[in-house]
Amino acid sequence: MSPIAFLEGVKEAGMDALSEMEATCLLRVLAKAELDNAIILNEFAMIMENFGVMDTVGEEDDDDDDYVRSEDEEEQSKSKIEEHKKEDNKEEEKKDE
Repeated sequence: MSPIAFLEGVKEAGMDALSEMEATCLLRVLAKAELDNAIILNEFAMIMENFGVMDTVGEEDDDDDDYVRSEDEEEQSKSKIEEHKKEDNKEEEKKDE
């Protein structure tokens, strides 16, 4: 799912008060760079379950169509997270100066 379509769905679900900063943070967590910033809905559902929001749609869950990362994608994701952390640290250092 594209980030724009996801945000439109979030607004349709009644969360239209999402600020630009909140939307940016949400997409930074959910968008997968290795998939042209697509959002993996089953990963989103898993994150929501961690916050206590259970997925009640499709109770007879078919795991065959779930996205599973390869080891290469996992490593790329980890390195991108590290890059983002370094960028964030540099930005904070500049603010402190």
